[in-house]
Amino acid sequence: MSVMHRICPHCGFDLVRDAPVEIGRMIIEPGTLWIDGNRVKMTGWIPHLILHSLAKAGGRTLSKDVLMARIDSDAIDHVLLVYISRLRSYLAPHGLDGIIVTDWGKGWHFDTRHPALEALADA
Repeated sequence: MSVMHRICPHCGFDLVRDAPVEIGRMIIEPGTLWIDGNRVKMTGWIPHLILHSLAKAGGRTLSKDVLMARIDSDAIDHVLLVYISRLRSYLAPHGLDGIIVTDWGKGWHFDTRHPALEALADA
């Protein structure tokens, strides 16, 4: 099992604090996603942790190593790609496709300027 790093050495992001992230009518918790008051069903806790970590980073890119530490996994890299793909498929029906952006060779970030977020902010 890998060691959980509290502070990302690359961006200073606190990986341990799990306070909910609220973006308008979207609330991202480590184990739950709410959009317009409705719980979005996602299988397993790993997609929740990935989304929470990316959203909490506020648009900063999180590397593969940081996300692997966040989900506390020594699994092969391919597993992370599968979880990110699965997470994207959970978000797409809610108009949030493209909100998780791949930064080739660096990692992934949460698109804080995604048009759907503006609609969710208009409460």
